[in-house]
Amino acid sequence: MEEKALSLLILDDNPDDAELAVKQLKQEGFDVKSSRVDTEEGFRKALAERPDLILAYYKLPFFDCMAALQIQQRIAPEIPLIIFSGTIGEEVAVECTKSGATDYVFKDRLFRLGPAVKRAVEEAEAYRERKRAEEALKEAHDELEIQVQKRTDALSTANDQLKQQIEARKRAEKSLLEAKERFRTIVETAPSLLTITDEEGNNLYVSPNCKKITGYTQEELQGRVIWWVHEDDTPAAKEFFERTFRLGVGGKDFEYKAVRKNGEVWYASSSWEPFRDEQDKFLGIVFQTADITERKKTEEKVKYLSFHDFLTGLYNRAFFEEEMKRLNTVRKYPVGIIMADIDKLKFINDAFGHAEGDELLKRMANILVSATRKEDVVARTGGDEFAIILPNVDEETTQSLYNRIIDACKDSNREASLRLTVSLGYSIQYGQYEDMQEALRAADDHMYGNKLVSSKAVRGNVIDTLIFMLAERDIHREKHSKQLQKIALSLGKDKGLSEHRLEELRLLVILYDIGKIGIPDSILNKPETLTSEEWEGMKKHCAIGHRIARNIPELVPVAKDILCHHEWWNGKGYPRGLKGEEIPLLARIISIMDAYNAMLSQRSYKKTMSKEEAMKEIKKGAGTQFDPELAERFLKIVRVRDKDKIEDPKSS
Repeated sequence: MEEKALSLLILDDNPDDAELAVKQLKQEGFDVKSSRVDTEEGFRKALAERPDLILAYYKLPFFDCMAALQIQQRIAPEIPLIIFSGTIGEEVAVECTKSGATDYVFKDRLFRLGPAVKRAVEEAEAYRERKRAEEALKEAHDELEIQVQKRTDALSTANDQLKQQIEARKRAEKSLLEAKERFRTIVETAPSLLTITDEEGNNLYVSPNCKKITGYTQEELQGRVIWWVHEDDTPAAKEFFERTFRLGVGGKDFEYKAVRKNGEVWYASSSWEPFRDEQDKFLGIVFQTADITERKKTEEKVKYLSFHDFLTGLYNRAFFEEEMKRLNTVRKYPVGIIMADIDKLKFINDAFGHAEGDELLKRMANILVSATRKEDVVARTGGDEFAIILPNVDEETTQSLYNRIIDACKDSNREASLRLTVSLGYSIQYGQYEDMQEALRAADDHMYGNKLVSSKAVRGNVIDTLIFMLAERDIHREKHSKQLQKIALSLGKDKGLSEHRLEELRLLVILYDIGKIGIPDSILNKPETLTSEEWEGMKKHCAIGHRIARNIPELVPVAKDILCHHEWWNGKGYPRGLKGEEIPLLARIISIMDAYNAMLSQRSYKKTMSKEEAMKEIKKGAGTQFDPELAERFLKIVRVRDKDKIEDPKSS
């Protein structure tokens, strides 16, 4: 790709930012020769060198962009100036463009710099070409006057000089025609639409690019009044139009919504000047109209992102803070604030992945929007925190909305595998608080008070959620679960475990395979024998379960047992290859329970064993896979239960 030469003057006190801009432009295909200044004196000197483009940072220690704009507009208005900043807001940037800046680019949106520079350079070149055409036209006109005068003088002296004068006139006319042709080419190839209207609004001239911009052809627009301004902006447009006719003054960069012939809405920016004849008689208006739809869309997107949370679509903390400032006046009271905090979000992210956590955040956002009123401001103010501003509320209304949110959260849990628990708090500013920030702190204190009260219930909900999710994922465990729990507890008692340890065993026998919630369904429920690669993936469930258990206080005591329940007595198990009594006791008990359950369970890739066959396998594995003492105790318990005619697990 051929590089485009670009002489660039950078007004910035930060060499790194200047280098970053030059680097971006080089990546966009420009052959950049740049100079950087950061003072008014330096700017004036550099401006005298007539660079192709000026890239100006908005605020400098001793010189600013607005001052630079004034100098540039007086000395070299033909040189485009683009504002390059990361601190100004959207409104300030737009104001700068109204003051003469060609465009603006935020430093965190460098991808816009190349297109903005390209557009600015092209517009500047069109401007210079138009000026050259005007100068050529004037020169031709002056030359013509001189030649005519020479011809008049020559008529009185010599007939033979007439031919020379005629030839000179022809040359001047040719130059004039060439200048007119250049001007016509500039007009017809410019990106903007050029129209000339009379006092009635009829189009005297329309540039050929009208169909691309408005959808109308030259024939449809020529000599007619066609108003393409959208009805929303019609009053303002008519006011500007009438003002031009009434006062004879032009206008610049009037932005408005417009409608194409097919009904499509677009955004336009028009500048206009009165059109007069040689006697200064008003004939009409010259309009220059540009399609700025893409720019407006970008501006709207930037504005939306600056005030909204990307994940949930709710307002963000910046917008919430602005609303707090706006409402921080006695005239706006009473104003309610509800604070909401998702419980255990960090645990959910760690245990189930950030994708599940994000879904929970979006679910919470939808609940808050559906449970509140249209005039309420719902915002995500932190990682797991939400806040709601309630204009014009009393205690009863606030409490009603508060309860509605609680009920909506409970309703959402009926259909969801991942349970949503939330702590709420609220306050109402009648004027008793010093300001809205103090009211916010009161709601926050109320919320955290409720969180402390409900923390035990939240932990219980987490365990219930894990049990539910495990049952959903591992379809083979449910059938024999209760029988295995009884056998496991009998084995624990036979081994002499304390009541405390038996409680841990009771919890472990339910959740020892909790890590399987992190294994893909394609592996967990595959009907055929797993490949070696898939088997390595399956073996990770021990470590996954260990990580989940460490994040739940009630499961911390059995976290290591969860990690080690696939270790073998002879050291050939996984994940650590522990041997003998290096393996925790409860993990050794669960190892036998898990193997026994697997042998009795239905699998499409293997034959289901009878109880007698399974017991033989347990006996066979004693001393290799299983603790031999525990295996012997286990077999004795199962035989005793059979004698007592306990229901066979295979038929249950």
